[in-house]
Amino acid sequence: EVLAAPERFTLDLTPLLADRDLHALTQANGALNPRVREAGPDTWRGNCYGLTDWFVRVPGATFVPDPQWHYALDYPQERARGLEDREDLFAPGRFSVQLEAGQRLGVQLSTSNPGERDAFAVAGKEARRREKLVSATDQTNKKTALETAADPLPLSPAAQLERALNLAADQFVVRRGRLKRSIIAGYPWFADWGRDALISLPGLLLYTGRTDDARLVLDTFLSARRDGLLPNNFPDTPSQPIGYNAVDSALWGFLALHHYARLAPEPEAFLRKQLPVLADILNHYQRGTHFGIHEDPADHLLSIGEPGIQLTWMDAKLGDWVVTARFGKVVEINALWYNAQLIYADLLRRLGADTEGTAAHWASRAELTRAAFVTQFWNEDRQCLFDYIDGRFKSASVRPNQLLAISLPHPLLSGPKAKAVVRTVEEQLLTPRGLRTLAPGHPDYKPTYEGDQFHRDAAYHQGTVWTWLLGPFCDALIRTRGEAGRKRARQLLLGLLPHVQQEGIVGSISEIFDATAPHRARGCPAQAWSVGEVLRVWRQYSL
Repeated sequence: EVLAAPERFTLDLTPLLADRDLHALTQANGALNPRVREAGPDTWRGNCYGLTDWFVRVPGATFVPDPQWHYALDYPQERARGLEDREDLFAPGRFSVQLEAGQRLGVQLSTSNPGERDAFAVAGKEARRREKLVSATDQTNKKTALETAADPLPLSPAAQLERALNLAADQFVVRRGRLKRSIIAGYPWFADWGRDALISLPGLLLYTGRTDDARLVLDTFLSARRDGLLPNNFPDTPSQPIGYNAVDSALWGFLALHHYARLAPEPEAFLRKQLPVLADILNHYQRGTHFGIHEDPADHLLSIGEPGIQLTWMDAKLGDWVVTARFGKVVEINALWYNAQLIYADLLRRLGADTEGTAAHWASRAELTRAAFVTQFWNEDRQCLFDYIDGRFKSASVRPNQLLAISLPHPLLSGPKAKAVVRTVEEQLLTPRGLRTLAPGHPDYKPTYEGDQFHRDAAYHQGTVWTWLLGPFCDALIRTRGEAGRKRARQLLLGLLPHVQQEGIVGSISEIFDATAPHRARGCPAQAWSVGEVLRVWRQYSL
């Protein structure tokens, strides 16, 4: 809107186009089509490389062709990351429009023709949709939008956090094909990853009341099952294969269904449909499937491992180097395995589908898993759990993965041992932005996440702080300390508000942070499971 102008003036708008894959940069080239055509009233269309149409709508404007390249735009952040740091952008011309005081101009840029829609009407519709998202699930601030506008008092910090995360949650939910839904792991680099989506799903969708979307996301991943495994990731392009190198994606599916069973209205039909899927996963894991995933018949613990393949969430890999190699019996994988067996047994009983004593069978097997887990994973010297057991070797690295033995619906630890684990993690791993992935003092500990690809991947899970881990930490905190733990959890999550409001993509939560103060935000500036786990804990415990 033009607030003041001494006379009528011309505004020239020049678009700068890259039209590229998000992982690449554009260089000046002769293959680009510079032509821009009219596509309707005040609307123009271009297509640089015959792949994606782009549209610009500028009411009252004329287009003045003036094709030229803008050379060598400098990207310091890309240079710091060891990547290409210069890009050429193409300008097809300029859009010129006459304006005067009191006028307002709404410009639309899109990959579909906006037609004659008014930009301000489109923006207003989106604002109302977002307000509806917030008002439908806002537990902290019960005022309506009108009441808030009439009340001069600002929102409380709790209401500000909840409102921001509720809006952020919506940004990760996407369509996959015509009918399905998925969850983008993080912006701007990631596509949809099974582990990330299933961990994020309860907070992003179930605790925000979007149970239909939750069901569609679950169906997207469960229907893509192969030999008991759920996708590690869907590829960026259809020509690439689905990746299945994740031992825990399928196990997190059980946890997501557990939350769905608790929170969705009338969930029985969908749950019943998934029972054969869950049985197939359990049977494949028990008998053995790809990547050395199998249950050890001697102790009923799950064992994993294939040289050169990363299978857990600590999955950084450079060439043939698996940075955080965790093979054999891994602590959080066995916590998930134990819970998967019991969740399946619970669902069989709930749905009246336990006709052959199958629930008792899996429950008894789970008890064998629990007994072996407590015996083998307890590290008396450090008063916590070993991170993984590979033959006779037991990794004493203090990592946050052990929290899942306490945080999940069916804990493997309780009493003094559970309290000791939480205390150890709190003392060595907790920061204001999340949990370190490795305790300071370890030879592999990296205090910052910076530099080129090699140095960043070397630090990714070797000290770097991840916010999503606040989810299991708060679960364990509340389970072991009751109301005192609940107050501490609330304090921790409210401490994220300055980051949400001032850093990265404002209104969201970054993927990772440096392990040492001031804990600079790194990685994706908007990460699904960072938002999802904070929102889940906030809602689940009514913080």
